[in-house]
Amino acid sequence: MVDNYLAMRSITSESNPRIKAAKGLLRRRGREKSGQCLLEGVRLVQDSVLAGAHLKTVFVTAEFAQTQTGEELAALIDTKHPQTECFLVTEEILKSLSDTQTPQGVVAVAVIPNFALEDVLATIGPFLLVADQVRDPGNLGTMVRTAAAAGCTAVVLTKGTVDAYSGKVLRATMGSAFRVPIVRDIVSSDLVTKLQLAGCPLVVADAGADTVYHEPVLSGPCAIVIGNEATGPDQILASEATISVRIPLQNGVESLNAAVAAAILVFEAAKQRR
Repeated sequence: MVDNYLAMRSITSESNPRIKAAKGLLRRRGREKSGQCLLEGVRLVQDSVLAGAHLKTVFVTAEFAQTQTGEELAALIDTKHPQTECFLVTEEILKSLSDTQTPQGVVAVAVIPNFALEDVLATIGPFLLVADQVRDPGNLGTMVRTAAAAGCTAVVLTKGTVDAYSGKVLRATMGSAFRVPIVRDIVSSDLVTKLQLAGCPLVVADAGADTVYHEPVLSGPCAIVIGNEATGPDQILASEATISVRIPLQNGVESLNAAVAAAILVFEAAKQRR
């Protein structure tokens, strides 16, 4: 990356191959095919770089480039990833790469990390948060951010869960999608089999369980499952659970938000692990 934004090459046409390729990353299919995603906005780009994201390309507007924030972001990227390609683009082009109403002048293309379930289970004392068919982007993003904060060794997403590298999810993670390993598109039956082989207990959050969440010993390896917002955990995971736990609620309150439930359980496990 060059030291001075204004010395960058400019792109003024939306038909430019780099712009067309970046636009494709607004769709899940494009992200999965290329193994790349878009990071939009100053805070997300900055947090992702600090979390270890590998940037391939950065697009900025001339107006943003000349601000102090723009200069500071350029310096950070130049320090962490000096080989990153940077281009000046028009406001119209940047908007075409954005899925927000008010783009902040910077969009980056980042490599999506790829992790296998076997690898994260091979770590010492695996501590996993499993998002089972979680559909809301804000919930999933918050769960990933919470998992990173609690010290989870990985987040596992079962099939049917929203794409962890969509713009909405990434913004909710605040860069944590690059701080904690994310294993994607896992079939429930495969998850059960591999957890059993690894000797990793399956702890499923279930509103109907007899056991209160703080009663079991969670200081060792464990995989904590938070199910779909409307239907709860997958039947296979519920039936094969090592233990099911509930979070006590006051009368008249049926359930908690999925991300809130995840936070309560993983921080209980984190407390016990300490």
